[in-house]
Order: sequence, then C-alpha cells, then structure tokens
Amino acid sequence: MGGGNKTSSGGMKVSGSQRYLPLYHTNVDAIVTGPLAEVGVVQVFKNNTPDTIEAVYSFPLSQNGAVFSFEFHIDKRVVKGVIKEKEEAKADYEKAKAQGKVASLLEQDKENLFTMSLANIKPGEIVEVHMRYQEKLPYDDGEFRFVFPMVAPDAYDNSETPSSSSSSSSSSDSRKLNDVSINVNVKPGVAIHPPRSLVHGVTITNK
Repeated sequence: MGGGNKTSSGGMKVSGSQRYLPLYHTNVDAIVTGPLAEVGVVQVFKNNTPDTIEAVYSFPLSQNGAVFSFEFHIDKRVVKGVIKEKEEAKADYEKAKAQGKVASLLEQDKENLFTMSLANIKPGEIVEVHMRYQEKLPYDDGEFRFVFPMVAPDAYDNSETPSSSSSSSSSSDSRKLNDVSINVNVKPGVAIHPPRSLVHGVTITNK
C-alpha cells in the first residue's frame, strides 16, 4: 500500500459562494480485507461566519468507491442520512430546510464526487461529518494501494481554532489546522510484505 497524488480532501463551503469553512481535524479508520477497504471518516468543521448558513460538503472518491453511511453531528444534534429516491430526497430536504430544521442531502456526480448539503447551520456551530464508504483497491506492480485524499482546498479560512478565537496560525499553509489521523487495519488473509507509504511515515503494529 502506498500514498498517491495530492487529491483534495473533503471540504465544506457556504452554499452559493466560494468560501470554505475551516477544516480542523480528519480521523480515518480503515479495514483492508484482501482487495477491499471499508473506510470510516470523521471531519470537523466550524461555521465561522456571522450567519445561519446552508453548506455543501464534498468528498472525492475513486471510481470504485461507494458511500453507504453518513451523518452530521452539530453540537448535541445528530442528522442521519437515509437512502431515498432522488426526487423524494430532494423534496424532503427542501421542506425541512424551509421549516428551519437541520437537514442533509447526499448526491453523487459522474466523477464520483459525493456532495452533501446541510441546511440551517448557526453561527459558531461545530459540524462533525461522519461517513463510511467501501472501495476496491487498485492493484499495480504487485501491490494493492490504499489512497486517502488529504490536501485541504486552498480556500480554507484557517484563522482560528474551533475552541478558541485567540489562537492563531499562519494563513500561508492552509493545511496546518487540518490535523489528520489515519489508522489502517490490514487483514490480507495470506502472507504479505510489510505495508509501506511512499509519502508519509508509518508505524506498524503486529497483532
């Protein structure tokens, strides 16, 4: 297994604009069984605008990936995703949005970019995105490759941390506050060479 090209990570921006909400933490737990990976992702954002907003979360997957579970945690509220027909899901989302409720809508485009719209996020609220997906790993030159997109969009406003407005960081590196933790549990079923990464240091623990 190894790293890949710099692919944009999941991002959340204000609907109808190019303003991204700051991404503060990404946690990844993956189980690789043979050529298949089941991946759990948690990403933490904050509405650092003075307005109640609708936001659009986007996450790029490989052509062999498919999301099967998603939910949002906003303060003490949990918004769980339910798979419905496209038109029914859209109608339900717009109804909840108009009623001032927190609601989400998951869509997928032709390039396997998953987008989730989230309505009525209040100023200062922390949003946790919880998502699970499966994918078939690419096989190249005798190796299976597990690649997770880790580069945050340059448009992120990372001028503060979620817990303290007095903290500061350099705006020259938009990834500084995107703290990333990745744990991969490999269950190959047969003898393999130790996993390796082409671009990151790894710690290997045998169980």
